[in-house]
Amino acid sequence: MKHTILAALSICLFVTVNAQKVKSVPAQTGLKTFVVSATTAKDLPREVIFKDNKVYAQPGFKFEKLATGGYKIVDIKNVSREVSGTFKCNCKTPDPKASCSPVFTKEGALACSGTSCCGIEITIDYDSVKMY
Repeated sequence: MKHTILAALSICLFVTVNAQKVKSVPAQTGLKTFVVSATTAKDLPREVIFKDNKVYAQPGFKFEKLATGGYKIVDIKNVSREVSGTFKCNCKTPDPKASCSPVFTKEGALACSGTSCCGIEITIDYDSVKMY
């Protein structure tokens, strides 16, 4: 019985000590703009996923076109509520002959069509968007 209690106390002490060693991740603030890629997909809001060079809205969300030609993702239940940044297609390198425009695939994903430098760019305002 003493061994069981001692073992339980040891486990509790170990968990408590290690829990205190976990560093908290600082919250991001301000605007952040980046080209979405396999490397940067970890920084996307939870409402979207990136797969095969396309951005998919998670269930319960949809893309809505902006007057600027870009897109935002909105909550289907509350369409007036923007829940993440704005998406647009841009050329990754300056090229005056480049063409780059957003298209939707049959699966409902947002992709970019155009020259090889074309990619999806997202701008996230961390001050107004809750990241998960």
